Amino acid sequence: MYRIPNVLDPADPNQSRVWRVELRAGKNLLKDTWGIRTWADLFDKFGDLCRQSGEVVRYTDPAPSDTNRARWPNHIFWEIACAEMNDDLTEMRSGVDPNPLKEVHREQHISTIFRNILGCSITLAALEGKLPADLPDLFDDIARDMTDAVQAEPAKAERQLREAKERYVFIQKPEVRE
Repeated sequence: MYRIPNVLDPADPNQSRVWRVELRAGKNLLKDTWGIRTWADLFDKFGDLCRQSGEVVRYTDPAPSDTNRARWPNHIFWEIACAEMNDDLTEMRSGVDPNPLKEVHREQHISTIFRNILGCSITLAALEGKLPADLPDLFDDIARDMTDAVQAEPAKAERQLREAKERYVFIQKPEVRE
């Protein structure tokens, strides 16, 4: 078993090596995978973020007889670092997979936006003096007007769609991303 020395001895580098472990989390991991956008989000999900980072990124011990890096075992240093990190951050972990949460969040956004569209359309009907029986035809008219607006300014519609995708990239279904 590898022993971590209690005292650093500059005369004995084999027993006194100083190592630093850095886990870097970029936009894809922070925003897209974990939905971390604020310091509060980071605090709430920090333990899970670190745990996943330690599982995805590895420091391996090369096996001379095997050229396939995926089969190389983790270096003992990596195992110690991950174990210590996971022990220290236990209270900061939820253990929740972010993907189902993102699906729920996405469905909530879709539901809210649909209710907004419906509410605005009914408000438009009220302002135009429509009756409840007129609503289905009004909805068809609104859909045609929207289609005409997109066809009249396709570049604007394309830009707006791209910006919306970028704004909600952290909750989109994977097959929707470009």
